[in-house]
Amino acid sequence: MLATLGEAPSGEGWAFEFKWDGARALVETDSARTYVWSRHRNNFSSHFPEIVAGVPAALGGRQAILDGEIVVLDVAGRPSFSRLQRRLRIPTHTAWESSATGCLSVRTPERAELR
Repeated sequence: MLATLGEAPSGEGWAFEFKWDGARALVETDSARTYVWSRHRNNFSSHFPEIVAGVPAALGGRQAILDGEIVVLDVAGRPSFSRLQRRLRIPTHTAWESSATGCLSVRTPERAELR
């Protein structure tokens, strides 16, 4: 769901999260292959080789679909949308500081605990 501008709710029972300023992404993985998709279904796998390599290892080869946000950090560790835009224009195998965060769901054939 895309964020929309509005008045912040008040009162008990409301929680807020930090705006990461990243790009929404789906990561599909199984024991044979992993893909990184944009919300418009563009294949960004070549732009994020560390995610393609890291997610299957983190999940132990289990099949999953991760719905989250990819964030590129600047040298001070702050989210940088301009660095993310540069990263999306140039497929690279150069090491960049990035992280996938805000995972919303995981679907696996059997229940699996993620750590």
